[in-house]
Amino acid sequence: MSPVLHKMTVPVISNDKCRLTYGSNIMDAIICTSGANSSGTCIGDSGGPMNFQQPDGTWKQIGIISFGSDRGCKKGHPSGYTRISSYSSWIEDTINTSNSAGIPVFSVLS
Repeated sequence: MSPVLHKMTVPVISNDKCRLTYGSNIMDAIICTSGANSSGTCIGDSGGPMNFQQPDGTWKQIGIISFGSDRGCKKGHPSGYTRISSYSSWIEDTINTSNSAGIPVFSVLS
């Protein structure tokens, strides 16, 4: 584990291509990246953000690191991220439930 925060740019691949490695474990709620140029997720990365820079220059979180290959993060195998938009209703319901308890709410996903 590194004490320094790292970031990388990763190419997204189709879920069909990702299924060639992980089979039926890849559902629509997953975003896969290729692992090209040794850019895979590593042990300890789970829960980290996957961000996308929008045309206006702002950043939006679209995924959460979920898994990588058990063959190692530097081996060029796909990595999987939970697709936040697949869970936006649940997230909003959970926030609204929490808000009724007086917990501050921040702007949610769209």
